[in-house]
Amino acid sequence: MLRMSAPPTISLCNTGTSWCNSLVESTHGRLSTSAPEVVVPFGPTALHWITTAAVMACALLIGGGYLFKKARTLQAKTAIKGLEIAMAGYDVEYHGTVGKTLGDKVALTEGRDSLAEGDLLATLMSLSTTHNPRKVRFYDPPTAKGQVNGAWFDATGVVHLSDPWGAPYRVRADLNRDGLIPDPAIPGATVHAQYIIFSAGPDGDPSTWKDNVASWK
Repeated sequence: MLRMSAPPTISLCNTGTSWCNSLVESTHGRLSTSAPEVVVPFGPTALHWITTAAVMACALLIGGGYLFKKARTLQAKTAIKGLEIAMAGYDVEYHGTVGKTLGDKVALTEGRDSLAEGDLLATLMSLSTTHNPRKVRFYDPPTAKGQVNGAWFDATGVVHLSDPWGAPYRVRADLNRDGLIPDPAIPGATVHAQYIIFSAGPDGDPSTWKDNVASWK
């Protein structure tokens, strides 16, 4: 029987020719059919961006709330200072001829709070000539928006003055002329002033002094 041997392997390079073998191996590598490796560049993920945005939003909310509160407190201080100057100006204008202070005329007290409304405001804003016959406008507050942060009139025509949180300003007067007024914040203490004015602050409670805005503080 005739037997056929396998065909000889054809080598492109002579045995021992290293440069040729390297060329063949390099060519084989370039002709490989395996899928190329995909490299993802390093960078922030979607979760990273979401987390960053959430942190920034919280910071803006906290910071914005703080600034809003500070702005309202400044508005209250401005209104209080304006009212304080107006009351002192009235006494300079009328005290020498009439003989009584504004506190006497509009029935303010030393030991308890009176609200900044009615005769007090009408006199200072020259809305009434009963205690202001010269019609001097000592106080010109902004007009309230929705009965908040300014002067407004109720259904009976009485004028009121509200702080930035919608509560009335409170007033006490030195009526015995000793230059002292009982401190509403500290029982037994006194404030050296002719008039003291304060707002109940953001919580609307005049008895909680942590957030109250006062003319003497």
